[in-house]
Amino acid sequence: MGTRPLLLLLALILLAPGLARADGKAFTRTSDNSAFQPANQEDQRALIFFRDGQERLLITINYYANPDDQGLWIFPVPGTPDTVHIDLWDTLPTFQGRDDRPWAREIVRQTMLIMRASQIYPVPFDLVARAIGRKKGHEKEEPGKEDEVDVYETIRKWGLEAQAVTAPSIEALANHLRQSEMEIADEELKPFEPYLSGDYVLVIVRVASRAELDKEFGLSRSDVWEPSSSMRRPCVLVEFPATRAYYPMRPTASYGDEHVPATIYVIGHVRPEADARMLRNLRVHHFRDETADRRLEAFCGIAPRSVVDYTVVETRGPARAYTSDFAFTPVRTSGFALAAFITDRHATYCLLAVLVFLALSCLSGAAAGAIARIGTGKGAVVGLLNVASIVGVILGAAAWIEQRRVVRFVIAFSLIFVGLTIIIHVVLIQSVGV
Repeated sequence: MGTRPLLLLLALILLAPGLARADGKAFTRTSDNSAFQPANQEDQRALIFFRDGQERLLITINYYANPDDQGLWIFPVPGTPDTVHIDLWDTLPTFQGRDDRPWAREIVRQTMLIMRASQIYPVPFDLVARAIGRKKGHEKEEPGKEDEVDVYETIRKWGLEAQAVTAPSIEALANHLRQSEMEIADEELKPFEPYLSGDYVLVIVRVASRAELDKEFGLSRSDVWEPSSSMRRPCVLVEFPATRAYYPMRPTASYGDEHVPATIYVIGHVRPEADARMLRNLRVHHFRDETADRRLEAFCGIAPRSVVDYTVVETRGPARAYTSDFAFTPVRTSGFALAAFITDRHATYCLLAVLVFLALSCLSGAAAGAIARIGTGKGAVVGLLNVASIVGVILGAAAWIEQRRVVRFVIAFSLIFVGLTIIIHVVLIQSVGV
């Protein structure tokens, strides 16, 4: 495949809810129809692992189909046939990761709010701190003959047949499909015209035996796929060299205004790149899985029980918006360890919060003592009375400080204390990350 990024794969899952067409085009044929027609698709799951210039892509697709229906899928793969390897898998690895950072940020906010509440009037300061803390969250790769299709690889398993082919024209592709009793109108194949060159391979997956597929997987319409489900489902694996993680989307645009949702799992924390119009319809989430399951370990070639960072990209826009393919760029994320500490070690975090409160009170009192010229030692002792809120500080100041210095001390103490809590608030929020 040279230096071009390659990718793609597919899997047809019959008798299961939803059908997705995010990286190619799917077709179905009923027993009373001689031609395949575009299929109704609702959901797709894909997994991408990219490392050292090599990509592995695994896709499973669900769709509604009657027992006598036949399924067909076609999708483009950038690259040359000699660099592409396809296979069939029976399971999509499960994901049970989490992102504690939103919850950790909320705990930090509540903690700092409680501290500032000791001063009675901190609401305006808290609003400023929340605005600053949220700001960061919004920043956020053997030519065929001239007149016929060349078949380079064929995989058969569980009643599915997958082929890697090159085609010189839409007419040649349509004729090849007809020879396998797959009648499709030339117009329905037009979305693949840009991929009929020496730079791409087409993958054709069809249900060769519905009975074998049903016998192997026994799926029914009531089956529901969840990210943590261990249910066996047929998947197609594609391995290829690439310059960076890649996922094809352009052929999906032929579905027009229909919404074609897809959920793409990418190992590692990444940022999707595509046309701006596509990016507006994406949801991107970063997670960390502390105990990866054995299927994920096998897919990535990692040690058992490894910590795996991954990204979930969800598409929710109309198909016509898919005007480019996806590329994924690694991004640096932070805060997962700190967030896990804040959310999991409640007792330790609460103890540290109390110690921080006392330290800030003491420090603020010492600074206010210097400002009011009563001595930093005495000011620090009075500042510790903040455990009883600003009222305690006022009473202590009134008892141990000259009357003419009380107001200056109390005002200085409160402003310094609130300022310090805002600084710590912002530092913790940014350390936890977005």
